[in-house]
Amino acid sequence: MAKYDITYSCGHSATIQLFGNLNDRKSKIEWLEANALCPECCKRQHIGKLKDVSDLIGTEKQVAWAAILRNDFFAEMEKLMSEISSKNGINQELEERFIKFKEYFEAQVTAKYWIENRDVPILKRLKNAEKAINKNKLETNEIAVAAKDEATVYPEDESTKDVAEIKDLRVRIELKSPNNGIIRSVIKKLGWKWDGEEQCWYYKITVTTGTSGERIAEAGNALLRAGVPIRIFDEETREKAILGEYEPRYTEWITLDPSSNCLKAIWDKSKDLYPKIKGLPKARYKNGAFYIDPKYYEEIRDFATLYNFKISPKANEALLNEEEADRARIRISPKTKNSKEQISGDEKLNEILKSSCDILDDLKDDT
Repeated sequence: MAKYDITYSCGHSATIQLFGNLNDRKSKIEWLEANALCPECCKRQHIGKLKDVSDLIGTEKQVAWAAILRNDFFAEMEKLMSEISSKNGINQELEERFIKFKEYFEAQVTAKYWIENRDVPILKRLKNAEKAINKNKLETNEIAVAAKDEATVYPEDESTKDVAEIKDLRVRIELKSPNNGIIRSVIKKLGWKWDGEEQCWYYKITVTTGTSGERIAEAGNALLRAGVPIRIFDEETREKAILGEYEPRYTEWITLDPSSNCLKAIWDKSKDLYPKIKGLPKARYKNGAFYIDPKYYEEIRDFATLYNFKISPKANEALLNEEEADRARIRISPKTKNSKEQISGDEKLNEILKSSCDILDDLKDDT
């Protein structure tokens, strides 16, 4: 046992007693200073919340009485918790229990509850609350288990008992499962990456990947075919994974590179498209992609149609802007000088000599 001076997250300091080994004490102090309010701030916080009786349900007189009873109860509970903390020391587990009690009693919003329980000793009420909390937790667990079972699909030829749960976070999709070589092999082939911090596999969703739902269905289908059970909570996506009816990933794209305002051609390198893309006007190869000026909009569109490249919305917008600017340009048809004026003196002489072989009458001999 030892006493420590700590500064709570609210900025107030206090001296507390802690038990256990040195490492446990240190971790408790760190948690208290980062998360806990001092006893006085806790009391003020909860009393402040309870002054508002607008959440109580009942007649006007019942609500007025219940508000007083509720305030008195929370003040008594705060006092009891402070006494327990002073006697046994504050730790994370105890704080969490206190928080759950407060949440439970704050959820009692009927005036009837506070009036009918006004004579029940506080320890008994805390004990009843703990039973209710545990019951709710059990019911929640049962509901969670039922929901998971409903969302889980088991293949006929199972290669593993491990379930791969795939979640949709919109900007990326994630897969969590026990460490499993089959799952790892399947998911890596689809281009998923490992997130060491979150301890999960993930796939980033962009304009070129298709929707998150399509990629989840693709991964789910591949895992099922490999004998891996999957869990997908969206019913439509889960059905697509079972039937294999999803939009395949498109690998050939023309996108807009915002840093250069050039169009960027990317493709599956297993396909022999390098020389074809290189044939586009002034195409530059850099870091695995070709960059093309959008002013060649006609050639780019023809190329995309011929070789089945998709054009991203922003790239298409750049092409439309360039086409519009091109059509708005004023074009002239330059005139040429008169053809006679362009003929030199020597050319004129040759023209005269070639024009006729006849001798002029004035030059003919009289004989």
